[in-house]
Amino acid sequence: MILLKKAASKTAEISVLTVFSGIFAGYALVVYPIERIALKQSKRTQKTKIKYASQF
Repeated sequence: MILLKKAASKTAEISVLTVFSGIFAGYALVVYPIERIALKQSKRTQKTKIKYASQF
């Protein structure tokens, strides 16, 4: 019985660790680069707007 509890506890611990590792890796590989590109684009757009707004 105690052995079964230890095994279940270890399995739950490994499952949680795996899920959070997957979430972190997914964010690092997919979401973060997209956010960086969007930030660069928005900064470039703001600079362009400021540059051409003074001409009007």
